[in-house]
Amino acid sequence: MSKHPDVLRLRGNLAELAPLAAVFTPKRWEMIGKLREIGPVSVAELARQLGRDYKNVHGDVEKLAEWLAIDRDDSGKVFVPYAEIVLDMRLPDRKTA
Repeated sequence: MSKHPDVLRLRGNLAELAPLAAVFTPKRWEMIGKLREIGPVSVAELARQLGRDYKNVHGDVEKLAEWLAIDRDDSGKVFVPYAEIVLDMRLPDRKTA
């Protein structure tokens, strides 16, 4: 059985989730999608599949792993363990007149 749920839920208010814009960049979303498509691979193979520099991909993998969006299997291959990533943001309370 997988140690991960099917969904990664990131919840918080605007201040708590603001760093997500710096973490989940368009290139990193592309990486997440590619990993879901191809399954577990080495970082070098992922860089090749994306047509990107190994060092940059490695850094992106490490950052996404910090946020639990990417994991490594027992052989060190990286993968996305979720079928869905959900961002739930609580907006500030509405001021009344």
